[in-house]
Amino acid sequence: MLAYDSDNVDDIPADAPIVNYYDDGEPGTASAAQLTRFATPFKYSITRKQGVPGYWGDCEPGCLWPVSVAAVMWLNGLVKGLYVGESNWADLRAAVASLGVPKPPYWVAAFPNTLPVGPVVPQSWIALGCVMWQYADPPLSGDHYDLSVTAPGFPPQPVPPPNGDQMTVEYKDYVGPDNRRRISGPVDVAPGEAAIALWVETAPGSNQFEWFDLNEITVNTGTPPAPHYISTS
Repeated sequence: MLAYDSDNVDDIPADAPIVNYYDDGEPGTASAAQLTRFATPFKYSITRKQGVPGYWGDCEPGCLWPVSVAAVMWLNGLVKGLYVGESNWADLRAAVASLGVPKPPYWVAAFPNTLPVGPVVPQSWIALGCVMWQYADPPLSGDHYDLSVTAPGFPPQPVPPPNGDQMTVEYKDYVGPDNRRRISGPVDVAPGEAAIALWVETAPGSNQFEWFDLNEITVNTGTPPAPHYISTS
């Protein structure tokens, strides 16, 4: 999917598939009224300030910097992913690894000299946790916005149970020692009710998942039961 971001959200086309917008109180912050112009359900906030939550943490000089600041934002659950330039990405990955936590979804910026045709996230980047590649900034993008492309499986799609009710998830996205991707976190199964869920990729790189209810698993066993859905009926 194609994603847009800008320090003036009004410059992003109304039909943008994904909108990444600033929401930290700093200049360029988008208002709720401005965001209503976009029909897409995929609107993700960006924070540039330490201690201020957002979907994406902006890891670059003048924002969440040095890289250890961004890593701690991820550790503390204040962000659900980290934006970083390719030149600083290795340092950020090392900072995250030093904390002993699963790697976050990364949004990586790297701009070629010319606008790529049919851009895709490199497989080598996906293996390192990159879910989105920012490949064009103005004027290469053609207007006052940046352009990104997503990797397969992003944005994350909640898995609906058999009765068709929609579930939503606040997730951690990481690759296990068996090279299979995992998405885990609390799932809303009914108003005021939540379950802990785990999606496990059926095979490395398949982007197909089995879904597990982890509520009755102890920390000692760590073995999920047979795949099943939580029913809200």
